[in-house]
Amino acid sequence: MKILHIVASLAPEWGGPIYSTKGLTERLSIKGIKVAIFAPTNSHSLDSIVQPKGVELRLFKQGLLSSIWTGYSPDLTQALYQEISKFDLIHIHEIWHYPHLVAYRLA
Repeated sequence: MKILHIVASLAPEWGGPIYSTKGLTERLSIKGIKVAIFAPTNSHSLDSIVQPKGVELRLFKQGLLSSIWTGYSPDLTQALYQEISKFDLIHIHEIWHYPHLVAYRLA
């Protein structure tokens, strides 16, 4: 089984969703499930990104509109469009930001 997790950020200042995502994905990986996380990022948060162990992490540069719509990333949209069908399950963490809408619509 392959599970894709979609989050708006993996920067520690984002708060609780980051740590619940980290714990969940690491445990799934320990159970032998292939897990990937797709998340937008900016240059300010790259050094502090939370990296779950045993999990494929794909970070995508945020676009200019991310100051208006959190997590806006054309690169993330393109990757989801090309790869979402490779996963058996899509876990969308939260519902309010750009990556979540794109993943929902493509799933």
